[in-house]
Amino acid sequence: MCLGVTGRVKKVEGQKVVVDFGGIEKRAVAVQEVREGEIVIVHAGLIIGKIKEEDYQRNLEELRLLSTS
Repeated sequence: MCLGVTGRVKKVEGQKVVVDFGGIEKRAVAVQEVREGEIVIVHAGLIIGKIKEEDYQRNLEELRLLSTS
């Protein structure tokens, strides 16, 4: 099973991207065009997809609910 982690794009420098994962910033490589502020899915250092802001917020809320139960 693979795990993709969502984060917000902070900085784009060509294919090198800085992604914020809830306060922890990591570098990733973009295999598609991304822009600052977009929500992306990162797996093994590669940006493998994008999701909409509302889906991201819903996922965060569900994670919060899981962590408190």
